[in-house]
Amino acid sequence: MGSTALTIDLGHMRNTKAQLQFVIDAAAHSAVLQLDGSVDGPAYAVEEAVRMSAVNGIFGESVGLDSTDITLGYWDDESREFSEATFADPLADAIRIETRQSIRPVAVAQVFLGGDGTVEVTAVSIAHQVSGDRGTSESGDLGVENGHVDFDGIPADLGE
Repeated sequence: MGSTALTIDLGHMRNTKAQLQFVIDAAAHSAVLQLDGSVDGPAYAVEEAVRMSAVNGIFGESVGLDSTDITLGYWDDESREFSEATFADPLADAIRIETRQSIRPVAVAQVFLGGDGTVEVTAVSIAHQVSGDRGTSESGDLGVENGHVDFDGIPADLGE
């Protein structure tokens, strides 16, 4: 019985992890389309990321991004690296979103985690425009670097 409950908990945590990644990937992809080189582009991009995170929630609840989770910047195709821009730079061509969410396992994992069993899940996504294609939504105009999600506070053999 205990192993079944632990399996359910781990499945719940992995599902939450995947859903969080989906939400911020969608937010980053949608937001980077707003970076059109205009003065208002950066503000629209942040607004769009926040909006998309509210629309695409986890188990029906909003992820609740705010501007501190969102970084505008530049993508270097050669080095495949993101560098941070000043917040309102209209020349920014990439966006990085990093957020942390607290989840509470269903039952048995709380025994292994101690305390109330709350686990922090972190997700990161970078979306960028490709070779100067600004503000377009046709297939192939956006790039995404594989986002990753980490569990904090879970013993390594339980988290992965």
